[in-house]
Amino acid sequence: MRVMGRRIGAQVMLSVLLSVALLDVALVLPGCSSANRVAYEATATTHVTVQEAMKGWNLWVGQGKATVAQEQAVKNAFQRWQKAMLVVCDAGALEAAAAQTNMGTGGTAGFGAALQQAVANAAREQADLVALMGSFGVKLPGS
Repeated sequence: MRVMGRRIGAQVMLSVLLSVALLDVALVLPGCSSANRVAYEATATTHVTVQEAMKGWNLWVGQGKATVAQEQAVKNAFQRWQKAMLVVCDAGALEAAAAQTNMGTGGTAGFGAALQQAVANAAREQADLVALMGSFGVKLPGS
């Protein structure tokens, strides 16, 4: 059980670094809107929350308190969150590319809406992951 917790923790760090790097690139491109900034800030907050929650989960697993079924449930929820974050990165990249090719034409509105929806979906997955851990009795930040 302990190995799985450490592996997931390493995946969190890799995911955080990759996603933040991709979003940073999208934000420095010319023509990025304030919607991108809001999406970035909301996503960065999601990363911090998941990272802190996973620290609590890793401690819980390390203490031998998690069952195999609980570990699998958290792993599945974590993977759903990772996939949602990849969609945020893709939507951000599309928005940034569209902003460069359609500067000032309003042609990026669809991508901006997609980015906002992707951020909302990632936030829901994060909330589900944190709630799942909390339902097992894991001590989480702010609780």
